[in-house]
Amino acid sequence: MSDYGKRIIPFDVKTIDATSFDGTFLPVESPTTSLVRIVRFINNTDQDVDLSWNGIKPHDFIPSLTALTLDVTSNKTDTQGYFIAVGTQFFVQAPVGTGEFKIATYGSET
Repeated sequence: MSDYGKRIIPFDVKTIDATSFDGTFLPVESPTTSLVRIVRFINNTDQDVDLSWNGIKPHDFIPSLTALTLDVTSNKTDTQGYFIAVGTQFFVQAPVGTGEFKIATYGSET
């Protein structure tokens, strides 16, 4: 029997402080530098946050003190399924607040 298992690799957590929120879409640190299999958006702020993948329009809504996990390659091998592309920049929009919004991303060994 073949072992198709791959190890998951965590990437650096990206963070933006809610005190920098100004009601416009702001980038959350830098774009992705590897293919992403799992992404977790953690809204540990006192504000509801709009999430954008292009910085122009909202694509999701993350209520205050909640998280959203997207596992885009669940039950797939290393070359199957969807991936979040290299160079993807995430943006958030909310009024000024307190706390931090974090993005945790995970890939796999090649």
